[in-house]
Amino acid sequence: TIHLFFVLFYGFPVWNKSHENFIRQNAGAITLSLASKMSSTDMSNLPTKFYDGTTHKSYQRPSRAWEEWSCLSPAFNGHDMCTTYRPQLYDKTGNFNNSTVVALDDIKGRTLKATEAIPAGKFINLQDPATSLYLDLSEWRLLNDFIEKYPDASMYAELRDYIDEYGYESFSSSRVGWVVSTASVSTFINHGCTKEEFKVRAVVKREDPDVISHSYFFARHTELLNNGLLVLKDIGKDEEILQDYREFWDAAASSEFDDFENEVCGNRIGLIQENI
Repeated sequence: TIHLFFVLFYGFPVWNKSHENFIRQNAGAITLSLASKMSSTDMSNLPTKFYDGTTHKSYQRPSRAWEEWSCLSPAFNGHDMCTTYRPQLYDKTGNFNNSTVVALDDIKGRTLKATEAIPAGKFINLQDPATSLYLDLSEWRLLNDFIEKYPDASMYAELRDYIDEYGYESFSSSRVGWVVSTASVSTFINHGCTKEEFKVRAVVKREDPDVISHSYFFARHTELLNNGLLVLKDIGKDEEILQDYREFWDAAASSEFDDFENEVCGNRIGLIQENI
């Protein structure tokens, strides 16, 4: 039934476009899309008795019951998302939220350092992605189209550039688009120039060999898993926290990243702008 409605609502099921429409975050946009495909104008007998954008929102993420089932069933039950990250989300010792400080650096401008020892395997500053600004793919395209149409609207361009510079691509079966934390000290994490220097990484990355993007747990907690940080190696007190910036870059832009890395790691300046 849901699949049939999905086809009727969005037309012939071309996956990319259908999925993009299905996971739109704005209930009003979904209601208008639905209304545009209806021919009835008799407002005393609405063509959709029980379905509109607000109703649709309840179908975008699976229920907690599905999460429970999936983490008891192959292939999800053996994945880190179910065996490690899920219980850790509800363990107050599993997340170090107030263990970092922004420090000034003569070369890098700003950097993030640990104020206490942080063991490997812990989440760090998980409250940052929990307070984030999210634009789904449809909104992201609309923003870029608006900037192209009205190039003198400089603040829109600044918003786009801010998200592009400091945001993450967010992906799962329930959420696809771009997200940036609204108040994140993780902004001040610098790029490490060698693998030995990388101290944190995104909890779940698209290129991970064992990532299961349709996991019900992942779909329910995309904000925290896709955009949260996991400690890779023990971090000592007062130690600088470094990350591989390649996580932020699209594979198609790898040559641009190589240019960036040559510049940054050649003079060790990092990429934290002093006027942030």
